[in-house]
Amino acid sequence: MEETDRRRLLRFRVRLLTELRLESLWAPLLRRDLFTPDMIEEIQAAGTRRDQARQLLSDLETRGRRAMGDFVLCLRESGQEALAELLSDGLCSFPGQQGKGFPLSSLPRC
Repeated sequence: MEETDRRRLLRFRVRLLTELRLESLWAPLLRRDLFTPDMIEEIQAAGTRRDQARQLLSDLETRGRRAMGDFVLCLRESGQEALAELLSDGLCSFPGQQGKGFPLSSLPRC
């Protein structure tokens, strides 16, 4: 994950831990190959919903350069538009980028 994306996750960590709806997020995370089924099971075994969210955010940082962009798309697919906007605030997407992973730091400012 890009350093700017890590900082963005850290900046909004408390809100993400509080508001993430994990149940609706599992399928998009799997569909986009952001996490494997085994990784999802490990996150789900972390304990409370907040502990699971904490584990997901921690693991997300290790998922490569496209992780943040894919995560934002997963948030949108799972109906968590407010969190998606929070993480991508002030950034534009490229035409035809819908459904493709990208590092948020590579997007132009609007």
